Parts: sequence; structure tokens; C-alpha cells
Amino acid sequence: MRRRTGRSSPREHAVTEVVSGRPLPRRPPQHPLDRLVSEFDRVFGGIPVEGIDLAGANRGSFYLAARSETEFNSRSARVRAWSTLLGYAVFARDLCHVTSLPPLVPRPGPPKPLFLLKGLNPSVLGTMRPVLARFSPEQARMAVVDDDGLTPEPSFEWLSVKALAPRGAARSLLGLDATLRARRRDAVTPLFRRASLRAWLLRMALRTSAAAQAFRRIYDVYPTSVLVTASDTGFWGHCATRGAERLGIPSLTLQHGMPAGEGYVPVISSRFAAWGEATAEWLRERGVPPRKIVVTGAPRLDVIVNQPRRPRAEIARDLGADPSRRWVVLATNPVPFDRNAALLATARAGLRLWGEPAILVVKLHPSEDPAPYRAAIGGDRGVILVLHGKVDLYDLLAASEAVLTFHSSVGAEAMMLDRPVVSLEAFGEENPLDYARAGAAACARTAEDLARALREDVAPGTRVPERRHARERFVRDNLLAADGKSAERVRAVIQSLAAREAL
Repeated sequence: MRRRTGRSSPREHAVTEVVSGRPLPRRPPQHPLDRLVSEFDRVFGGIPVEGIDLAGANRGSFYLAARSETEFNSRSARVRAWSTLLGYAVFARDLCHVTSLPPLVPRPGPPKPLFLLKGLNPSVLGTMRPVLARFSPEQARMAVVDDDGLTPEPSFEWLSVKALAPRGAARSLLGLDATLRARRRDAVTPLFRRASLRAWLLRMALRTSAAAQAFRRIYDVYPTSVLVTASDTGFWGHCATRGAERLGIPSLTLQHGMPAGEGYVPVISSRFAAWGEATAEWLRERGVPPRKIVVTGAPRLDVIVNQPRRPRAEIARDLGADPSRRWVVLATNPVPFDRNAALLATARAGLRLWGEPAILVVKLHPSEDPAPYRAAIGGDRGVILVLHGKVDLYDLLAASEAVLTFHSSVGAEAMMLDRPVVSLEAFGEENPLDYARAGAAACARTAEDLARALREDVAPGTRVPERRHARERFVRDNLLAADGKSAERVRAVIQSLAAREAL
């Protein structure tokens, strides 16, 4: 990724300020979200819970949710934004009184690394499992939050975080509630006068308290040498990391996807395992101390190097696709469907203009509902919808002629397999990932752009050599050596943290 130069936009100014905490020169707010953040500070700032300022602990979370409400004309997007905020609430370990918990007897034995799994996110699982496989069951254990449909790792001790969380009546947070009510009445912006926002803050404080007590029990009973998470900004990873920090337990966050927006920052873990120097620079630009960053490569991409790919004919049989036609993969993103619908429509029109016998293979993100895609595709035999798990992603990418995406990490994975990539910016926004600006991918906003890019990059003998060289540089900058040994490098970092060598 290249460093941006020049004066930042008002929106970039707000993102930098709320996420990194870096002191910036004060200037009058210019963007509505700047003003919202300022009022959020005025209404909720200075209310301490466990010594942590209520506004400061939620500022980045609030910014993302408010931006979603401002920019997305979608009720589902707004609900999702408010329910999956980064940073999440406060770390209020002793905020509420709960019924007594049965005592747990500490387990004997030496401390072990603890791997925290949130659930079925394939990027997280693909990142964690290769690293976990470098340890024996005697050397490491797992803590799981949502285990529905999650297959336990053979032989590894499996701890349920929710089973250890307290259950019972919590006393009312009358003092905090009264303060929030009074502040809310003074608010200018209607958003801050909402009872629902005050209720959310209280609810998240209680939820955080329960999660914090669960992790305190885990650390008390199961001696832990290092906490390993895929996110210290999501709710469970944030609580686990704060709990470990209080007890002096070092922690490591593993990058599991390409950085975009405000994901991954601020870093509160002891160390962050970055895929490549480009991510390391991205983190440093957002105020992450260089000492916290170690470049290891991407463990979940080790399989690209270490595992042979299946023949194309076998993939065609699994998909029900004609192996004699060209396959172009569209990797969708977990964004409102109207945006993915724009990508789909542009991709279909672009393939028709291309004029080659081609099939559009739409690879859905694991979190997406296939129903609206099926309705949009109808009976078009030139489009195949692929749900997560139907075929191996890397087998599919290796068998394709080109890959279309907006900001999915699938683009980088396709480049690692030497597949041409098109940054499909069909709804008018610039890709937050640096594919096209680095010259590693063509950029297409219209069907005509896409057809032109496919003619340039796919037909034998016509591939743009400069773009292929740029892809190689992109992989080198973003994925380190891409040598299949990233998980081993992460294991070495964990062992170093456990021995306190890296602290």
C-alpha cells in the first residue's frame, strides 16, 4: 500500500482522530460526522466506569454506527452497525452484582497459550487452525464463544466462554442511568436524545461485565501464558484482551483479512501479527506503536503453497459448470445487497460485452443470504451461484481466468495464485484496498470498462506485463514471503511472548 500524501479530507480527519487517538491540530468541524462525534463526547464524556471514560471507550464504535446510518439507506445495515460496533462499550468487570458463582478449582500444570475462537467465520478459522496445529494438545487450549456448527479440534481442550459467564439478576445501574438521562435531555442532535442509545450503553455495560467475569474465571482456573485472538476490537476479543492485560498476560492479535476502514485499530494487544509490510505501514500511519507490530505472513494462505490444487475437471463437476468455457469469479462482500447487486449487474453485462464463451461464478461471502442473488440471477445459465463450502476457494480461484471483487481479501489470494484481478467499483466508490492504485489490478466501473479489462488481461498473449509485475510486488508487500511458513513464524512469536522475550 502506498502512503497517501496531501491534506486529509474532513472524514479522514474524523476517522484518524477517533480511532488512533493521535493529537491533531484543532479546526472547526466540517463534516456532519465530525459534529456528531463532538456532541457524543459532550453528552457522554466524563462518565467514568471502572476508571474508563464512557465516551472514550465507545467513540470509534459510535462513529462507525453513525456513519452507517448516514450513508446506508438500509434498515438491516443500520441494525447491524449498532449491534456489531468495534470497540464495544466499556470494560466494566465489577459494574453489576450477580448471583454467586460456584467455585472452580485451578487446574495444575504449566500455563498454555489460549486461542479464542468467536464462531464459524472462515477467515478466522483459516487463520487460527494452521497456527494451532503447530502446538500439541498438551501445549495449547481453545476458548470458544459460539460453538454452533463448529467442529472441535481433535484432542484440544475446549472451553465454553458463555458457560463460564455469570447468570442471574444484575442490580439496576440507577446512578449511571440517571446521569445519562440528564445528559441526553441537553443534546442538540436527535440521535442523542434517543432512549435507545442510552439503553444500548447500559445493556453493553452489563454484557461486558458478564464477559469480563467469564474471562477472569478462565484465567484464574486455566493458567494462560499468551492469549491469541483474531480481533481485539470486536466484543469478545476486546474483553478477553483487557482481562489478560489486567493480569499481566501477553496477547497476540492475528490479521485475518485485508485492512480496510477502521478494522484492527486501535491495537490493544501486546503484539499484532501482520501479513506484510504494507499492513505494518497501514497500522503505523494510524498510530499503532511500531514495537507492537511483527510481520509474519498470512497463516491461512499457507495452504496455497503447501497443498496441491484439484484438477479443473473435478471442480467443474462439483459446480455443474462447463469446463470448456472461461470462468470469471465474482467475490462478493458483506455489504448491503444493493451494492452487491450493482456488482452483479455490471459483471453480467461486462461478460456479455466481452464476447467470449464465459461463465460468471458468483462466490458469496459466508455471511450472506443467497435468496436475493437467486432472485436477481433468475434462470440465467451463464451465472453460477457458489455458497461457502461447496468447493475449496483456492481450487476455484486457481481454475478461473479472472477474479472480480471490490474490497475482499480474495483479490490478494487470487494474485498469489497469479490470477488477473479486476477492482470492480460499480457503485462509484474507490476500492479501499490498494489493488488498482498499486497497478496490480485493472479498475472497472462500467460494463465497458470490465470488458476492456478482460480483453487486456485474460486472452493468451495479451496480458499486460506491467500489471503482472505489479501483482508480484503487491503479493510481496502484503503477504511477506508467501512461502507456506507463516504459521510457523506466528508460533515462534507466541513462544517468544510466553517466555517474555518480546516484552
